[in-house]
Parts: sequence; structure tokens; C-alpha cells
Amino acid sequence: MRLKNASTIFMTFLAAFCIQLDASSKLHLADDGYYNDLLVFVQIPADGNVQEKHYAHLLHVLQTALREASGILEKLTHNVGRRLGFGEVSVLLPHSLSEKLAQLNHSRLQLHPATWQRPENADFVVSPDIKESDEGVVRDKFVCGAQAEKVQLSTKILESSNAYRPRTMALYFSQFRWGLFSEAPPGDADFKVSDPRHRHNKDADNLLNMNCNQRSAAEVIRDHEDFLRPINSATKMNSNFNVRLVVEPERRRVVIVMDISGSMGSDNRIQSLIGAVNHYIAFTLETGSECALISFTGNPTVLQNFILVDSPAVRRQLMQSVSNLTAGGGTCISGAVQEAMKLLGEDPTSPTHRSSGQILLVTEGEENEDCSISLDSTIDAISKTSLRVNTIRFGESADMRMSLLASVTNGSAQFIPVDSNLAASKLLLQLTSLQSDLAGVNRTV
Repeated sequence: MRLKNASTIFMTFLAAFCIQLDASSKLHLADDGYYNDLLVFVQIPADGNVQEKHYAHLLHVLQTALREASGILEKLTHNVGRRLGFGEVSVLLPHSLSEKLAQLNHSRLQLHPATWQRPENADFVVSPDIKESDEGVVRDKFVCGAQAEKVQLSTKILESSNAYRPRTMALYFSQFRWGLFSEAPPGDADFKVSDPRHRHNKDADNLLNMNCNQRSAAEVIRDHEDFLRPINSATKMNSNFNVRLVVEPERRRVVIVMDISGSMGSDNRIQSLIGAVNHYIAFTLETGSECALISFTGNPTVLQNFILVDSPAVRRQLMQSVSNLTAGGGTCISGAVQEAMKLLGEDPTSPTHRSSGQILLVTEGEENEDCSISLDSTIDAISKTSLRVNTIRFGESADMRMSLLASVTNGSAQFIPVDSNLAASKLLLQLTSLQSDLAGVNRTV
């Protein structure tokens, strides 16, 4: 029974460690009546076959379609009582696509480095691998009036001469943002943008009636926060509309920060940490990414500066550094976080949005009062960057500010209770080490 409980606890620890950032939209309605930070992620084919001239054309079409969709939304919302449209829009491109586009002459596409924009934050995903039959709003739950997870579109919507393209995008945005559902009968995808003779039929067999208690789209929209909060309506059509093409960093950069203070020596906690981190390195860390390792007690120690994860040998090297860790010393989380910021290219005393990267932080203690660097000031500094921190509080005594640290960087915060039955982690660690040669094989990033 002890072994079973230990395995369960270890795997819970491991699952939390491997959780990446949940999809989290940055979209927000500004006080001038325009939606800012709408993010559209344009994917390349899974086979990597990119025709740069074709994509350059699609990007021009996409920008025009977004502008026209904004105009449609402004007209529709004006009829409801408040004119709303698109303001700042970002179109995120994979780095490999940007390299292809850079080879073109006269493409007239201005590309900028991505800051906060990440694929997991995308509101719209446009991909050649999405079937037209799978287009539409992706919801994690069917709740009327609640923002959906994302909208997925096939690139075919941009390839053909489609007069309904902007209207389709406006329709999907209304369903995504305001939690609307289709008013069309099942099997009828027709979308009427504006028909003064059209009236809502509360008895019709459609998704809107089923999920919104027979209310009309206008009634649902009027009850949405965007139409209730005191802001100004957009005054001039598309006056604040702007599209910015941004490019993903060349490689994903990850700094793993590990607490090895004295209290980690009890209940086999250090062994559980080692096992979970090594499993992450062996099986989760992406091939082609860059990884750095930091351990900390009262002071941080850089175990490994950034190294390209391109072979099983590199993974073994990282895992060996982790396996050599021992517990002992105080707990100064702030210094370790600031050291990770420096590795990622950010000066904690003058933070910017120029760098991107991820920090995975595991700690089981509370910040010591005699630490030379303030944890609160560190949280404030990193909140002013585009870095992301995922935290794991290992035990009840872990600093409660870990949740805040994750929150201000749009990361995830996990809590793992401490249990003395962790002996099985040693066995799992050995099994993980034996399988490390398999890591990175047959992986596409």
C-alpha cells in the first residue's frame, strides 16, 4: 500500500511539473470601444512544406479580412446599443515561416519580434491542417455568454475569393467573445449579417435557444460585460484598427529552478524533485529547445547555462546535473528567480518586454526574512517582462506568493501536498534514467 500511495503522489507531482501554460487570451476591451490584443496564430503545414509566396498573399488577405470583419462588428454592435470594433491585432507567425518570408522581395510585410504573443494565447488559429468541416468556435464548456477557448479556421477561407470571409470571421468572433451560439437550424450554416425583417424565434430548434434560455443574440449581448461597463463607444469606423505581424522566437527557452533547501531533505522530498525534473527532461522537454538549470538555497547556483537540447546525450548531461543535487541551506526564492531572469536576457533592475522564455520553479519553503533581495520586488520586476513562470508549491509551508508570481506572468500555479510515503520515487527515477536514451527520438517540434 505504501508503494501505491507513493507512486500516486509522485505522479501527481510529475503531472503538475509537466503542465505548461493553459491557453489564456489577452483580449480586452479598451475604454475607447476597441478590442486590443486580439491574437491570430498562423500555422504552417505539419509537413513543413511552406510556399512563401502563397503565405505572403494569405497574410495580406488576412489583414484585409480582419479590417472588414471589424467594420461589420461595429455596425452590428451599433444596432445593439454600443459600437465596438477591433483595435490592436497581432498575427503570430512561426519563426520558420518568417525566415521564408524574409527571402521574398517586395512582399511589403513588416515583421516584428513577438513579446507577449504565444501560440497558447491565440484567440484565432489559422492552419492548413484544419479541415473546413472542423472550422468554428472551440469551447471548453457550453455556457451562454461565456468567452470560448478559441476559434479555428482553415487557410482555405483565405485562399478562395470568398465574399463571406469577413462576415464569417465576425460571426465567429461574436460567438467566441460574447458566448453566442448559432441561430441557424441544424445543418444550415447561412449567416445573415443584417436583416431588418429578421426576428428571433424562441421556439426554433437551434443552439442559441438551447443554450441561452430562448433569448435572442441581441439580448445575450446586451447582458455581456462589454455592453454593461461604462466605456465610450467607437466613434469612427476602424479608426483604431492596426495589425502587427510578429514572429515567434527561434527556440523555446526554459530555465528549471529547483529548491534544495534543508527542509527538502526530509520525507524523500529531494528524491521526488530529482525524479520529476529528470522525467521532464527525458520525455517532455522539446527537442530543439534550450534549457538551463538553477538550484537554490540562500543563494542561487547555475548548474547549467543554456544548452541546445538536440540529442539524448544532452538530456543525460542535464539529468546528471539534477541527480547530483543534495538538500541543505536556507530558502531565498527571489535571488533564484532574478538569476533566471538574467539568463533569459532581462535585467531585474530595468525589466523590458524584449526577451521571451519560461521559468519552471519548484519550491517547498517560505522565503527567509534575511534574503538580500525582496521577493515582492522580484515579482513586480518580472511582471513587467514577457517571461512566464510556472510554479509548484511542494507542501503546506511553501510560500503563498508563488501563486501571485505565476499569475502576473500568465503562468500556472500548482500545489502538491507532502506525504511521507515517497520511497517509490527512487525506483521511478532509475527507470526514467534507463529510458533517457529514447528521449527526443521520433519527435517533431
